[in-house]
Amino acid sequence: MTSPSRSTEARRATRRKTAAPSTVRADSGGPVDAVVSDVSITGARISCSAELRVGQEVTIGLASVGTVRGIIMWRRDDSYGLAFAQPLAEDAAARAFTAPTVVELVRRRPEAEADTETATDDRELYAEGTGWLSALLFTVVLGALAAALVLRGLGWS
Repeated sequence: MTSPSRSTEARRATRRKTAAPSTVRADSGGPVDAVVSDVSITGARISCSAELRVGQEVTIGLASVGTVRGIIMWRRDDSYGLAFAQPLAEDAAARAFTAPTVVELVRRRPEAEADTETATDDRELYAEGTGWLSALLFTVVLGALAAALVLRGLGWS
């Protein structure tokens, strides 16, 4: 349970607004996508589709900081108040979400590009990302063909 002094400290901590994507892990459950609305040295406000309980321990990834352990303190619909188990250093809280995430899964186009280019760009991105898959498929088919020829030469039909 949080002591009154920690509760007062949490309310006085400078909150930095954000709308950054993150990942929450609760208990032994898998990762759940979340959005961090604000972050301070003592905690964060998050939104996610997971059913988290008040008092439940979770971990959350903070870009530019790392994984942080915390406890769910309150819930309103899909919004949660998270108190960090150990307060962040002021410089860590200040740099949270200031750099891009480590892995960007989808390359985003500048918003200024016309929507008419979307289909072409999406096909190009898909083709770039699947070149290795085509090479693997070709190798497997070629290997199967070679194996069939060898087996046929050995009298297997």
